[in-house]
Amino acid sequence: MLEATKTNDQSADQQSFITSFYNQLNGIIGGDNPNQFLCLTFPGTVLSKEGFKYDVEQDKPLRVVANESRLANKLFDPVKVTGTDNGRLLTSQYKTALDMLSPRMNLEIMQAKIHLRKILATPYTYNFGGGDEKSTLQQVFYRLYDEWVVTKQKWAFKQTEIRNEIRQRYFNTSENLTPEVAAKYEAKYQEEFSIWYQDNAETFLAGIEEKQGKILSIFSINDMRIIQGILDTGTGSEIHEARTRLSNAEKLNPDGGTVYPVTFYPEDWHTKLSSSFQYTDLLESEEALMQKIGVLTRQKRNLMTRLENLMAVVPDKENLKELKDAYNNSKNMFNADFGNLASNYSTAAASLFNQLATVMSAITGDSDEKKAQRHDAVQKAAASNKDSLEKGEDKNTIMTNILNNFEVNQAKILKAQLVMEQTTTEYLKAAMAYKATEIGTQIMPLVRDLRSQLESVQEQIEEVKQKIAMAVQFQPSGSEKVDVTPNVIDAGYTELLIDTNMSNVVSDETKTNNASITQNNGGFWLFGGSSKNETGMSAMESQIQDSTASVAIGMAVTKVSMTRNWFNPGVFALTREMFKTTTTKISFGTNPTSDISDWKDSIFPAYPVAFVVAKDVTIHVDSSKSDSDITAKTVEEHVSRGGGFFGFHSSSGSSSSSSSQKSSVQSVGRSVTVRFAEPQIIGYYLQVVPEDNSLHVADGINGSQDGTNYGSIIDFVNKLKDVMLGNIATTNTMAGNETTNTPTNAATGSMSNNS
Repeated sequence: MLEATKTNDQSADQQSFITSFYNQLNGIIGGDNPNQFLCLTFPGTVLSKEGFKYDVEQDKPLRVVANESRLANKLFDPVKVTGTDNGRLLTSQYKTALDMLSPRMNLEIMQAKIHLRKILATPYTYNFGGGDEKSTLQQVFYRLYDEWVVTKQKWAFKQTEIRNEIRQRYFNTSENLTPEVAAKYEAKYQEEFSIWYQDNAETFLAGIEEKQGKILSIFSINDMRIIQGILDTGTGSEIHEARTRLSNAEKLNPDGGTVYPVTFYPEDWHTKLSSSFQYTDLLESEEALMQKIGVLTRQKRNLMTRLENLMAVVPDKENLKELKDAYNNSKNMFNADFGNLASNYSTAAASLFNQLATVMSAITGDSDEKKAQRHDAVQKAAASNKDSLEKGEDKNTIMTNILNNFEVNQAKILKAQLVMEQTTTEYLKAAMAYKATEIGTQIMPLVRDLRSQLESVQEQIEEVKQKIAMAVQFQPSGSEKVDVTPNVIDAGYTELLIDTNMSNVVSDETKTNNASITQNNGGFWLFGGSSKNETGMSAMESQIQDSTASVAIGMAVTKVSMTRNWFNPGVFALTREMFKTTTTKISFGTNPTSDISDWKDSIFPAYPVAFVVAKDVTIHVDSSKSDSDITAKTVEEHVSRGGGFFGFHSSSGSSSSSSSQKSSVQSVGRSVTVRFAEPQIIGYYLQVVPEDNSLHVADGINGSQDGTNYGSIIDFVNKLKDVMLGNIATTNTMAGNETTNTPTNAATGSMSNNS
């Protein structure tokens, strides 16, 4: 088993982030089973509650069965921290391990069984009332045993019959009896049955005793059960039973895969995956929203250019020309209200005009507070989208001109912008009303696609505008302390809080002996996504090495156990009694001297028995006392573009406005707060498979380290052949001493007993 990275005299403050996180998580939801350990998976796996949701009072849908099977069928390298599963499937490795094994036959038990069968096969003559009949001891015993059982059944049936007769006299199903009358009748019923039993039981019981006496005159019932138990002993059948149960559980899936049912506990675990974050918790910072506005307005501008090109080729059918003119008029009005600034700058600057106008349209009003918010928003939007300008263009001059024109012509600009959107929608709607033959069979698909894309982009812009209006009101101040504690801890969940510093986090990246950690961009704690600010990423990576930035992480965690009714790992505890067909070990068990590379190369070292779900994750990094002044902004940009942070991430990037419902990032000064609302699997509890003590078939078949006399499959076949041929007294080799018995035929000799 892998040793923990924490030393005995190491304080909590000195622990690396991974060690601290591992120990605290394992301490609050782990157990004391020495054969189980926690395997953290960084990055985590995002769970979609829709994929597992169902009514627990009803049968589980096949969709849920398949999704649960995929979760439970993963295997991991036996390490404490890993980036992902190892690509192997539990069912495949389990079957492979079973196919490697073959029973080792215990010749002592086999010899004892042969002699017991000889006793049962001894010829026996018995008179069942029609004269002597030749049979065997076993046949006579079970014939008498059957008669005894039948007599007992008749007595039981007779009692049931009498009870029903008496009950019918007192209880009529059509009558509604009061409780007092029912109790009175019940007493009479019991009394009458007791009288009948006392008068008749002795005769019936004597007949049963007679049948039992005949059996005991031949053979004891308990002795026969002992013989049956001995004949049914021995290892080996477990392998066949395990293979059969696995095969019977397999169900084909339409996607070409196979599904193996699994039960998760608690069974309603999927009902508690919802986040407790409020709308304001998931509000992103203004800077992140400005970036989204920049992306969306550029997309919209490109679509509008396509619209203008489309207008040039679409025939001027009836009202289409009128709508086209209305669009052009609104566009000219928009440019004029902005002082025709677009004509004085590049196309890139004109695009920035549209972005800033969209931002300003989100914060309307004439109060000094609104003007200040609008001014700050414009500054942040320009800073967030400065890459849209070309070299040589004066950003400050452009922003000043835009802001001045907006302050003077705010109402006109917003009205012109609204008219442009309305005329665009009306034009495309009118064009869709015509037949393809009237517009053009090649043009109509373009109209249809353009309309769909414009509607989608406009919906996202409106959603982001609403969030900008909210963000400027709820933006936290730099002095406000961020609480990483989850809002609500659902039943079954436990609160987990981590306090560390960035230098401890970075130190984890050099500790890869016991882990396989995904490293990308800034390290395993900052991974995935796409960043345009590669310079900032590189600078942050170098500066953060000596950073004293504090890190606080809070979340709600729970442990979900799993049961597989078709799975029997107990088979591998019997490998000492088995052969195997390969030299590769199935498992090294919990042997602390085994190397990790041996574990990985074994067939079935460990399997998952539970997984850990984390939700409502909040990560706050405060670098106010650090020398680094770029950490917060760089992290914000990274996460807002879909990147992961400290092993957590969302299921989609922020190019879509809906992603803000899954994660958010807020930066104030030199601090940044990241929240992930989606539940994620951050680890699995693995059960170690018992050590493989099987013997390779090429290493010999006789004898063992414990002195038990084993035989091969050939020995087993020969023993069975002797039994089938009647040669049940055979040469027996036990513990090195050879004892020879003269073969006899079971038909010789006889016993008799007359009734």
